[in-house]
Amino acid sequence: MVHTTVAAAGTFFNLLLIYIAIFHSPNKIRTYASLILNLAFSDMIICLIDLFVQQRLVPTGWSVIFIGNGPCKYFDYTLCFKANNVGQHLQTFGVYILLVSFSYRYYILALTVQICIPAFCSIAIITYAIGQLRIFNHPALEYASPISLLLTPVVSPLASLYCVHPYKNKVMSLIFKVKVALFKTNMEEG
Repeated sequence: MVHTTVAAAGTFFNLLLIYIAIFHSPNKIRTYASLILNLAFSDMIICLIDLFVQQRLVPTGWSVIFIGNGPCKYFDYTLCFKANNVGQHLQTFGVYILLVSFSYRYYILALTVQICIPAFCSIAIITYAIGQLRIFNHPALEYASPISLLLTPVVSPLASLYCVHPYKNKVMSLIFKVKVALFKTNMEEG
């Protein structure tokens, strides 16, 4: 359930960021917007793959077993394996794009927030080490590593939507329009 919720939220946030970056980026940040689009597309695919695979890491001695518990298991475990490989490649690609985009930051806050995002990877390392070293074993811990890796592509679009002022303004205007529409509906019913 956590995989589904986090992956669906990440897909939504990345789609929102893609929409705003394509249709509402001012000319002065077009170069930066192309990096944001590149990162958002790869993050969205990571979230969709996670939704499909819903990976679990089970430590066994000095090895680890990757188990796909998502819809992919109804097709073929080879498909789970291949989808997981694509997802892992995109995770690495996303980190590289994030590093390149640091040089294009226009706002100090965006830089500070974006630098902190890869710290979620340390949660994956810690939870994996706890299970691998047999300090503590539990199914929740086996899911924690892949889910904490998924947090990076979920939080990254939120950071861009919040820290890049033209994007933040567009999100706020979209939220305001929804609130006004809900208010009008309530007034008509009441």
